[in-house]
Amino acid sequence: MMKPLRSLATFLALLSVDALVSQPASTITTTTRVSLQDLLSTCIVACQCGCDEIRAVQQARQANDGQLEQQVQFKDVTDPKSALTEADQRAQQAIVSVLQQQQPWGPALTIVGEEDEENDTSKTSNEEMLSPKQQRPQPSIDLSAGEHFSQDKDMQVDLADVTVFVDPVDGTREFVEGRLHNCQALVGIALKGQAIAGVIGIPFPTNDLSSPATIVYGQVGAGYGVIGAAAELPESKANSNHPQKRPIMASGDSTIAVMTAAKNIIETQLGGTNVLYGGAGNKILATALGHVDCVVQHKFGGPWDTCAPQAICHSMGGTMTDMAGDPIRIHEADASPKWNRMGFVATYANSCVGHEELIQSLQQADEVQSYLAEGRAMIANNK
Repeated sequence: MMKPLRSLATFLALLSVDALVSQPASTITTTTRVSLQDLLSTCIVACQCGCDEIRAVQQARQANDGQLEQQVQFKDVTDPKSALTEADQRAQQAIVSVLQQQQPWGPALTIVGEEDEENDTSKTSNEEMLSPKQQRPQPSIDLSAGEHFSQDKDMQVDLADVTVFVDPVDGTREFVEGRLHNCQALVGIALKGQAIAGVIGIPFPTNDLSSPATIVYGQVGAGYGVIGAAAELPESKANSNHPQKRPIMASGDSTIAVMTAAKNIIETQLGGTNVLYGGAGNKILATALGHVDCVVQHKFGGPWDTCAPQAICHSMGGTMTDMAGDPIRIHEADASPKWNRMGFVATYANSCVGHEELIQSLQQADEVQSYLAEGRAMIANNK
């Protein structure tokens, strides 16, 4: 089971994302109430600090003839995707420190990080381990700077209903291999078990250290914003002029039967193209921005992989479900970690293939049906 930095609070009954967005703040029963957008603002600052740490590790690597100063560890020695580096540990420590020092929530904020078991979380409060910026509460980011973001959609929420999911380096394997443009820092906010807001930090928007990190943030129902180097946004992406046949699907290098079937559906049934992307967040953001039409992934690491990207995808008008077309449930309180076996499918707002059409096409493949049946059985048995 996932090990949180703080014990998971008991969530209230699951609400749909639409209900969460439309429900007036005054109708939500509370204990400690916080502004969702204040929390999002702090998550932006925390994500920026995480990106700073990732960039610092890369800078040290470049000064060390391209070698990471600390040896790469593997959570699973048979899986190169399970790499753990100094960048993961330092970035998570920085992100968590900023979040826990901000008021009014402070250490009461529930945080679940990918590297919880690998980190000595007691170090989070050791000021000698932190930069001066991380040792004190941070000023808020002015969310009104985002021309596609509405501060009128703020919500006062019960802190007990909030969990922040942190993936300090999504794409650690890519970072180790030097494919820096695939690396991201993810900080997602779940409300009553559903992804409602999030931040994606892009430490290397130009695949090197020549440009500062880019931050993309969003809140479901309120829109999105970009800080730093301009991102290629949906309305400016001339995807119809893309040299590859559409629909274009972002996929990884897996050769498992279910993914081979999904790629074949895109190419043969829908007449499209598969493009290789690394990192779950990177695939979803590429879809949300309209760089590709869709992404299909059969499995992911945990809720830290999907919370922030899903919220941002929805904030940009996209759609994201599991491979069966059902809501993603891994962000719920006490959710089985095996919900990651249901994978995810995302489509962007102006995709040339509708989300339901894509789901129905996938469902026609025996390999997909068998894979989903196995996933449901694993969830039922909690294995």
